[in-house]
Amino acid sequence: MTQSVVAMQPSNMKAAGWMAGWLTLMLVLLVAGREATRELDVFQI
Repeated sequence: MTQSVVAMQPSNMKAAGWMAGWLTLMLVLLVAGREATRELDVFQI
């Protein structure tokens, strides 16, 4: 039973990993959007 309780405790490293991953994906989305506006109109995107 103690193993399941330990597995459910939050991990700071895991949270930092999720936050870094989210930030990376948002930056990729931003760059992709800017690159798409070079050839397409904003209303087409």
